[in-house]
Amino acid sequence: MGQGRLALAGACLATLVAAPAALADGTETLGTPSVPLASGTDVLVAGVGTQEHPGTAVELDFEVPAGASVKQVLVYWNGQYTWPGHGPLEGGDEEIELDGQAVQGSRIGGPLNPFVRESFETFRADITSRGLVSAGGNSITVSGMNNQSELFGPSANKGVGISVIYNDGTPSTRAGYVDGQDYVYGGFQPPLSVTEPQTFSFASKSSERAATLGILAGEAQDHDFPGPQGSIISGEFDTGETFALVDALASKKGFELDAENFPVMVPAGAKSLQVEIISGGEQPVSLQWLTGSLTIESGDKPPPVDECKPNTYKWYLWVLWWKQHLRHKYGQKYANKYDKYFDDVYKPCVPKPAEKCKTPRTLLELLRYYANDCHRRRGRD
Repeated sequence: MGQGRLALAGACLATLVAAPAALADGTETLGTPSVPLASGTDVLVAGVGTQEHPGTAVELDFEVPAGASVKQVLVYWNGQYTWPGHGPLEGGDEEIELDGQAVQGSRIGGPLNPFVRESFETFRADITSRGLVSAGGNSITVSGMNNQSELFGPSANKGVGISVIYNDGTPSTRAGYVDGQDYVYGGFQPPLSVTEPQTFSFASKSSERAATLGILAGEAQDHDFPGPQGSIISGEFDTGETFALVDALASKKGFELDAENFPVMVPAGAKSLQVEIISGGEQPVSLQWLTGSLTIESGDKPPPVDECKPNTYKWYLWVLWWKQHLRHKYGQKYANKYDKYFDDVYKPCVPKPAEKCKTPRTLLELLRYYANDCHRRRGRD
């Protein structure tokens, strides 16, 4: 929240509590979506900020795992407007365009009026049938979003997010999925100073398991307020273990949106995880929490193999890519945690020195050729 808006907000805190918002699917909390969810086992979130691009198309780029089967695609958008007098219909923009196609949304959060004459709304639409998302790389053009505010420009858009529910053939479980609009700013009074904790429940297991926490949020790094704005994604398992993702939301997908798939570890014996987003520090963040999801891997190691079959070698390449991805994005600590799930299982697939740069003649040799970077090393050895 910018300093100008903060001053205006402080002057109107008395009216804040006296002006309750109209309730929708998830105003000031997240809840079970009012649309039926497909039975996919995994969830991927992606998004793009649109605050700086009124009237201009932007690209939403993301990648669904190769070979995955896309089961459902939900699109979300979030914005702010001054009332009365701003907004396409004296309210939030309930229609956007994806790849030039008009998409009509259903309001699932708001209108919420936390300060002066500023209101926030969030919309959702199921776009599965449009065929815009498939396995592999995706790029969707986003346009037609136009929320306006008297307090700042060039727009009061927050951004557009995508949730992809899919199956990728691995033994995993979708432990929960919630959406809505939960506004938080640590400088306000309850209930706006805190988010409503969300609990994901699942079957316990005697070993640790890898998991992915998906978070979609709007406005976490305000465009007109320089410097870090403090936030913590706080998680607590029923076994007592906790984690804290500090300042992990900062409009990293462009002003003003975050769409993150955080790797977390589920401790042995755990049956539930409670998650909340905390606004605090010298400059507390103001944001809208839009979706939360938890996907848990089985924790089972694949059976040992006596030989390197082509399908097993594909798994080896996938594991190798995934560990490199975690190391580059989240650091070696996360890569090491994931690594123990694959110890020794794929060693038979690691190419032997004599095989490293043979001219590929079969699918297996081709996979080995690329895994060892031979196509780039040719002529240098």
